[in-house]
Amino acid sequence: MLPQWSSIFAIVGALLLAHAYNRRNYIRNILAKGEETEGRVVEVRRNPGSLFSSKEGPGEAPVVEYTTISGNTLLHYSTTYVSPCKYRVGQPVRIWYINYKSRREAALPDDQPGNLPRVLFIAGLICLVLGAPALINGLMGLF
Repeated sequence: MLPQWSSIFAIVGALLLAHAYNRRNYIRNILAKGEETEGRVVEVRRNPGSLFSSKEGPGEAPVVEYTTISGNTLLHYSTTYVSPCKYRVGQPVRIWYINYKSRREAALPDDQPGNLPRVLFIAGLICLVLGAPALINGLMGLF
C-alpha cells in the first residue's frame, strides 16, 4: 500500500476512537445535562434480534411517552433490552431529554450504550496501528 494512503488510516483511526468515546458517554451526558421529566411507558417491545436475523433476540425494552417543557409530546424508544423487563405499560418513569433545534435525545437512567462504542474502539485501534508508522514517517520527513 502506498505510504501516503497509509497515513490516512491513522487519521481515520483517531476519528473512530474519538467517536467511540463520544458514543460511550452519550447516555451519561444526557443524564447529566438534560431536562428531567416524568414519562409513561406506552409499550414494551420485544428485541427484534440482530440486523440479518429473522429470529427475535432476548429481552424487552420500554417505549416511553414524555412531554417537554415546551409542551411537545415525544416518544423514546429504548434499545436496552433486558429480561425480565422491569417496565410495565402505564408505569410512570423518570426520563431525561435534550431538545436542541432538530436534535431530540432522551435516556432512561438504566439505558446502556450497547456494543457500538466497543466496535468503534476496536476498528479505530486497528486503523491507528496500521496507519501510525506511515504518518510518523511522513511527519519526520518534515523536519
